[in-house]
Amino acid sequence: MTDHGTTRSWLSQFLPPEPPAPPPASNDPRPVDRDLDRRLVEAELDAELAIDRLNQIAETLPPAAALALLRQIGVRTTSVQALRQALDSRRRLAYRGTLPVNDDTPKRILDDALPALDRLSELVGKDNLRLLTADDNDLLVEATEIASRRQARHAAAIAAGKEGLHPRERDARSIRRWLRRQVNQSAAHLAGILGLIGGRQSARLPAYVDDWALKRWQQVQEAGRAFVESRVLVAANGETVPLKDAVEGATKAREARWYAVLLGLQQVAQRRGLAPVFLTLTLPAEYHLHATNGQRGNPRNSPTVAAKEINARWHNLLSVVHQRGTTPIGVRVIEPHTDGCPHLHCCLWLAQDGIRDLTDALDIHFPATTPEEAAARRRGDYTQGPAALVKSWRPGEAASPVSYVLTYVLKTLRSEKAPDDNEPNGGHDRAAAWASMVGVRRLDLIGLKRGLQGRWQAMQRTIRAAGDDRLPEPRARAIAHAMKRRQWGTALVLLGAFADAPRLAAVRAERRNCWGDAVQVTTDYAHPLTGEIVATVRPREWKIQEIRKAEPAGQQATAWTEESLNKVLEDYGLSKVFSYPSGGAGAPPPGSAGPPPIRRRPTMLQIDAANDDQLPETDAAA
Repeated sequence: MTDHGTTRSWLSQFLPPEPPAPPPASNDPRPVDRDLDRRLVEAELDAELAIDRLNQIAETLPPAAALALLRQIGVRTTSVQALRQALDSRRRLAYRGTLPVNDDTPKRILDDALPALDRLSELVGKDNLRLLTADDNDLLVEATEIASRRQARHAAAIAAGKEGLHPRERDARSIRRWLRRQVNQSAAHLAGILGLIGGRQSARLPAYVDDWALKRWQQVQEAGRAFVESRVLVAANGETVPLKDAVEGATKAREARWYAVLLGLQQVAQRRGLAPVFLTLTLPAEYHLHATNGQRGNPRNSPTVAAKEINARWHNLLSVVHQRGTTPIGVRVIEPHTDGCPHLHCCLWLAQDGIRDLTDALDIHFPATTPEEAAARRRGDYTQGPAALVKSWRPGEAASPVSYVLTYVLKTLRSEKAPDDNEPNGGHDRAAAWASMVGVRRLDLIGLKRGLQGRWQAMQRTIRAAGDDRLPEPRARAIAHAMKRRQWGTALVLLGAFADAPRLAAVRAERRNCWGDAVQVTTDYAHPLTGEIVATVRPREWKIQEIRKAEPAGQQATAWTEESLNKVLEDYGLSKVFSYPSGGAGAPPPGSAGPPPIRRRPTMLQIDAANDDQLPETDAAA
């Protein structure tokens, strides 16, 4: 019997191949995609992973910083939430069997987001980036964990007979302050790297700090104001003064003191025949993270690094000038550019032949950064900038040096009399937030002995405490006479602002701080030869207490008297006297124990520096 199956198999090698079977009939005219299932799974998975990656970015960075990071990797969106919803829609479409529109957004997020985030972490610090969006409570939790680990190390060191850690290093609140400083510096650095501040004016970006950092700083200020408004100063005899009024008076007294010191510098310079010079100094382009011309500097140069650099260059410049025999006096102010990079304004008085020493020092530590500036300097012209701009005063000019530099001083003090900030989208609060975050001392005196501000304040308190009585010490009487006659230059000389030997010797006492450390504090200033007390730093001790919500039954509030108020003001060197307008806001209700309506005397005045002899008599000691 013949095996037909075997025969057919054997014959098939000699026959032509059979045509393939036609595809099944379908009403869909599109070609069949055999990889559709695989592509749907990949689209769904990519969208889900991209959402996870996006959530990681949103948890790490503030909203504006997250958007800036996404823009850097080529992802355009109006908000993180909108992008998250778009990715979720893609995931849902793929899950339901519909292939989403071809878009490389998930791939960009998956491929480039983490490397960009790691790059930011490398620049600003991994731990700082992790804590960037943490509030004070979160920082306290982190600080508590660090404090517990340090406490364990401390206990182990003590058990081994070694020296342990200082209590400050084991205190959670001290550690939180340190963490807050680190996070604030990283936030200022991050804003410059991501281009959230500065840049071209057409972009209309915020100046100095981004909006998120400004709101965070304002919250801290609001908490501080709430603390001040809820506390009073209490003396040993029970007398009280609202802490808010004390702070306001101290702020205005500080403005008046700086104005008087500037006038005193000008008076001393005129006596010595010194020439006024105004400087504006700027760092090179690599320190500008987002300059107004659109250029980007070295991302490793944070505003904190730039502030240290400009301070180092400034001190080196002064060292060169001093080594050449020139001793300038004056004041310097540090302000931010719109991208957070600091620059320096300074008003100096120095000998006419010392100006050449100054320009030589500028060539060393603030060299020209453009060919035009270099060519101008070779001609002896230092008015071009941008690295250094020098302005000299000629006799007969309308504006005096003090009025010129006072603008910057008032802006630094955030005075109500400060002129408007000329920077677009700037403001005094933004500049103050920048200084707080970066950690910059914006205002300082040049060429004056250390401790002048403390001696000035102590002398003010002594004068007010004496009132109309004659001061017993001759030097104290001389200083009081100069201040009352607005002879600020003489007052500076008598306070030892320029003397190599101290004209007032500090009397110190040993106290224990909150950590139990023995510290030396200044209690008085005495004559260096006779030892007789000239000025007292604080005649009386005051404590800060929280305002009680309600007085216990049968107990009345401490009565306010003119004598008690004046004593507090004298002890704190304040020039504000309490007064309430008739029916004004904040006035105590009729019949209550409140401050008597004392006439308010001026403290800081808007004075033209050229007309300083018009100061009212009541501001003589302010």
